[in-house]
Amino acid sequence: MRIGNMKDSCEDWKKAAELGDEEVLITKLKKQRFSIAELEGKQNESDYKATKQAMSDGYDFI
Repeated sequence: MRIGNMKDSCEDWKKAAELGDEEVLITKLKKQRFSIAELEGKQNESDYKATKQAMSDGYDFI
């Protein structure tokens, strides 16, 4: 069941990103108990390290 929810959430994420509604979607995902790593988004060395760490920690979405 979790896989289906994640697939639907990924589609929702794609639609929301196209519309610029990321914060709304992040809130919805958190309510569904997905783990979200929210990074700076600056694409610098520290963000790269934080992304790798989030992947290692097993976050559902980064």
